[in-house]
Amino acid sequence: MRGLGTLGGPTSVAFATAVDGQAVGCADTVGGDSHPFWFRGGTMHDLGVPAGWSDGCASTVNGGGLIGGTSTVGTSTTLHCVGWLRSYSGFTLLPVPTGADCVEVRHLNEQGQVVGTYTKPGGPDFGGFGFVYDDGVLRTLDRRIPFDRGTRIVDANGNAASGVIAGESLDEQGISAVLLRPIKIFDDPNHAISYAGSWNSVADGDAFHGHLASSSDPNGTATLTFTGRGVSIIGPTGPNLGSATVFLDDGTSVVSEQRTAVRQRARIFTQRFSHVGTHTITIDLHGDAPFRLDAITVSEA
Repeated sequence: MRGLGTLGGPTSVAFATAVDGQAVGCADTVGGDSHPFWFRGGTMHDLGVPAGWSDGCASTVNGGGLIGGTSTVGTSTTLHCVGWLRSYSGFTLLPVPTGADCVEVRHLNEQGQVVGTYTKPGGPDFGGFGFVYDDGVLRTLDRRIPFDRGTRIVDANGNAASGVIAGESLDEQGISAVLLRPIKIFDDPNHAISYAGSWNSVADGDAFHGHLASSSDPNGTATLTFTGRGVSIIGPTGPNLGSATVFLDDGTSVVSEQRTAVRQRARIFTQRFSHVGTHTITIDLHGDAPFRLDAITVSEA
């Protein structure tokens, strides 16, 4: 075990490490403030704080020396904390979403993509909102998830180079740990999906891009060959909808049932594979009631 020291005050804490024994965190100064530090070359370096802020802590660092953190106790009466990135050229403050009173950086990956959470102090949208920040733009993660409606991503705590994000979601069942994976969306009219039998396009304002593929044909099928590590069938559910058998290339078959409680953009079938590969999925309709396909999504991570 190796002690890293302080910045002249009584305490220090380290939150993340990088290559060659580097570490970042925060430590007390002689003046009683808490400053972010970068420990490298056997020395703890005071990173200072952004102009207008008195305290701060570094929470993450990547192999390129880019550091992320959060500062508090600013001069603003409405903004209580702000997220930042620290490079050799200085601090870059993250944008603050409308109505937010705190933006916290949790983690950044090797590409410089940042994840974290921001909070709103009250009103109908109070609570935490997970975000991703890249290319100078901060995006609320809920708005990047076209499916699983009714779920809020309240925090994003880690992100890998592959783009996978770990965090927490909130829905009517409570808070759960989640992994968010980049997906490719094959919307129902996509020519990569091969349809057999009689299918119709149905307008639906709640569907992805406002339309669905619908069929009650017992000979109806929809087939997609894709490359990825996971696949999901997206569609509505409700008491008057039908069912299908889903076949995968290895012969696996699973009955997919849409005749459940009413939901929109629901995942009615999901399959993960042990590694990325080329696969074929076929939806074989039972013809007992209309089966409605919104999209097929493929994850590559």
